[in-house]
Amino acid sequence: PGGLDDFPGGSPEFLKGREGAGVNFSNAVTMNSSPTWRYIILSFDMIALVMIISGGYIMRTMTAPSILKEFDITVGELSVVWAVANIVKVVGQYGAGSFMDLVGIPNTLRVSLIGVALTCVATGTSRSVGIYAAATLFQNGVFVLGQQPTHGSLMGSYFAGPELGFAMGLMNMGYSVAGAVMPLVCAPLLACCGWRFAYFVVAAVLFAYVPVVWKLLVLGPFAVGAASKTVDHAIGMSFAEVRQRPSFWTLLLCGVLFKAWEGTVTAHLPLILELEGGATVEAAAGLYSIIFACAIVGKLACSTALLYVPIHVLSGIGPLGFFASHFLLVVVDVRALASGAALTTSVRIAQSYSRLCAFAVVYGVCYGATMTILVYQPARLYGKRALPQAMSFFFGSIALGELLLPTAVGMVHDVYNYATALMLITFTSTAILFVLTNVLAWTPAADTVELAQLH
Repeated sequence: PGGLDDFPGGSPEFLKGREGAGVNFSNAVTMNSSPTWRYIILSFDMIALVMIISGGYIMRTMTAPSILKEFDITVGELSVVWAVANIVKVVGQYGAGSFMDLVGIPNTLRVSLIGVALTCVATGTSRSVGIYAAATLFQNGVFVLGQQPTHGSLMGSYFAGPELGFAMGLMNMGYSVAGAVMPLVCAPLLACCGWRFAYFVVAAVLFAYVPVVWKLLVLGPFAVGAASKTVDHAIGMSFAEVRQRPSFWTLLLCGVLFKAWEGTVTAHLPLILELEGGATVEAAAGLYSIIFACAIVGKLACSTALLYVPIHVLSGIGPLGFFASHFLLVVVDVRALASGAALTTSVRIAQSYSRLCAFAVVYGVCYGATMTILVYQPARLYGKRALPQAMSFFFGSIALGELLLPTAVGMVHDVYNYATALMLITFTSTAILFVLTNVLAWTPAADTVELAQLH
């Protein structure tokens, strides 16, 4: 509002010659012109929003045993329902960017919040497996609208430069908080009130949260794209230009490879530990808690480090630890391998609980750091013009990896064992991921005019 001098270092002399870069300077507002607390509150409200939306999704896993008993179906039949739901999730992720362009980022989040609440009610009232399946499919469709592409695009309207990486990492931390907190909240509800009432409670919380965020969910001063006229659309690349960049397809491959390890740990860790690690159900649950808690630490630490440390330095740490965590979960008999012994007899899951705890710490911290680095890359590499579409496709690749690679791990396990499956699939995937994330980190940022970088 105060003119060009409101920009950091934004003297008329500095900005001379940049008028044609596509920035509507008269409408722009910098972070320095608004109180810092507003952005902090927004970030933490986004964490709460992520937690609550995720809560409805986590309920599916928590109530699975009750669903099997209620509808008298097998694990295989329930798995078919979930597999189809995951296909809906993949399609929804790729379409989220177009939906944001159509109705706007704030409305996309509102639709997701209300939609997940309605599906929780529908699930709680379902009297047949058909209604349960329909509610599950619809929930996946609206759930992806409230996931990270939408959150990241909203953060992109408030922050730029390294501050955007910090905000995205802080927002992403909400998923780990949800993973740590929601099972502890849902378990007592299931035990004392049954699975139907538990769904109703989650739905009530979701509905109660709608008015809290309704006015909060507005585009910020750095908004760019079809849903906003605050800054001219010329900032950053168009999505057509983004698709022509080799780095974009490299980023999508990183999403698939990242989910190979993360998705396998999420889906298979209890089975890995109980079938081949000699751990009890309680011990497996404890390791899950350690992983989620350490992921929070990793995301917060990496988000903060993005403000001060070059991204190529961070990319040499987080993804390396993500890859190296295999050596804590899997014991490799090098001598046996060197003597020509079969892989199935040379690798096994660790039996030491202290070693498994070390795995949970290293994996959790490095998973959080790697995720933070990857989430920031679409905005860093391509600017904000195509951010909704770029974020949508990136998380679509993650959903695709979740659908394919953990399933492959299970199939290889049936032929060999879990340790062999991990070394053949996830070990190789994370090794390639380490190389590609460092290639992306050294790729120059998009040649765009970012309002927060004009100094």
